[in-house]
Amino acid sequence: MFSEAAARMAADIDFSFYDKSELTQWLFEAIGREYDELTAIAWSFYLQLSPITATWAIGIWEKSVGIAPDSTTPLAVRRNAVMAQLTKRPPLSPYKIEQLAGAFCGETATVTENTDPYTCSIKITATSGIPLDLNGVTALLRRVKPSHITINVAATNSSAIAVFTNFSVLASMVKKYSAQFAF
Repeated sequence: MFSEAAARMAADIDFSFYDKSELTQWLFEAIGREYDELTAIAWSFYLQLSPITATWAIGIWEKSVGIAPDSTTPLAVRRNAVMAQLTKRPPLSPYKIEQLAGAFCGETATVTENTDPYTCSIKITATSGIPLDLNGVTALLRRVKPSHITINVAATNSSAIAVFTNFSVLASMVKKYSAQFAF
């Protein structure tokens, strides 16, 4: 038998009776060849799931990342173009910086652009009383910002303090603390 699947099927049964029957051997061979072809097709679909191994689906990958498919370009060049598009970072807008800084600290962040040339300032307003990790947020923003932009991080903390004795309010005051850090 030439088919791998046919040989595996024949090994699963008592072939001592069927080994003399050419009809049975050809039946196993025909089923085995179909199974081998289906296995090859399934494996081909599996290979299309990644642009590194894609062959016939590279055009679909190109469309999904915004590249116009060109069948005259070599496959390796097309794969590299798709991988470059997939690993490229999107631009970092002031809104996205506010979202990142605010999510990292759990507070509200405000971005002011162009405070100096190639500089933006981020003001984080703390209201929850939880200490801010300014070193952590600065490290995060340094990783994601464009290299030519300088970021200044400032923190403002406002908290309210109320003192209660015998169910009467003796004092209530609001203090604002402001600290600015440039990294």
